[in-house]
Amino acid sequence: MKKRVCLSALLLMLILSCKLYALSIGVIEPDSLKGILTNDLRNLWFDNAISFEEITELDTDCSAAEMTLHAQRSGFAFIIYGFLEKDDSKCSAELRLLNVDSRKTDKFFYASDELDSIPRLSKTLASHIHEYLCERFSINETEFKRFYKLDLTLSGGYWTYTYPTWADLFLGIVNSRIGMEFHPALDFKFRKNDTIDFSIAFNAGYRYGKGKDDRYNALFHGTDFSLPIMFNWNPTEIHSLKFGIGPAFQLGFVKWTPLYEDEEMKKIYQWGITSFIEGRVFLTRKFGFSMGVGGTYYFINKNVPEFSANIGVVFTPCKKAASR
Repeated sequence: MKKRVCLSALLLMLILSCKLYALSIGVIEPDSLKGILTNDLRNLWFDNAISFEEITELDTDCSAAEMTLHAQRSGFAFIIYGFLEKDDSKCSAELRLLNVDSRKTDKFFYASDELDSIPRLSKTLASHIHEYLCERFSINETEFKRFYKLDLTLSGGYWTYTYPTWADLFLGIVNSRIGMEFHPALDFKFRKNDTIDFSIAFNAGYRYGKGKDDRYNALFHGTDFSLPIMFNWNPTEIHSLKFGIGPAFQLGFVKWTPLYEDEEMKKIYQWGITSFIEGRVFLTRKFGFSMGVGGTYYFINKNVPEFSANIGVVFTPCKKAASR
């Protein structure tokens, strides 16, 4: 049981760590700007189209050929590098945008400031870079929109009881679920490139289980319904991490044959509360994959909780910007 939970959590982390930005740029920071410039760029709004990564393996004195080779290995389309000079009263910086494909400098960025104002100088440089890249790649620099959105989901996976008595008797085999999720345009900015929003979903599922061979000859068929409210963290436009909780209802049938006794059938209907965590990655604007783990706690005499792990697909048939 613990191994299955750990494996599901690991796969969920792998989904969320996928880098599917449209453009990736490496940054070689001059000594006085180390640890500053890349963070300033990350804190600007690029509509999740561009990612920046600090290059620590190279310094600003390396050749263009070395930069190009490193960029090709790391998947960077551009590299930002340059120099910072100081005199008695001020500091001046020159940064260059190296195009990895052409191996030529596409743009120069300049800024100067007082000697003790290097953080402000870094923000000025980041602003110049931001302005140029947004214009070049047609990125909306500042506009933040809220959206009404409808997602349709289909998933399948594994389930099991976690209450020892039931877990020893039944083996959860498979579950499937279809769902409809509505996002009511409650998006909020969280930092510069992150957003959070809330949604509500209706899910209907089927699950099948059987008795363990050394116990009873038993079968379980069940349907379940849930109405969770979800908190969604969107670190990029294509990634989402969802936390959901809400009421659940299950209707099922158990058929078993105790040793030396006649076959029996029992109907189960019970209310409970379900919670889950799920990660999603969209490969296009309308289609994506999901992976999640969750549990349901049913309010019956022995309070039988269940655990499930699912993999699925997500389809977005409707997404409309809210009017201001």
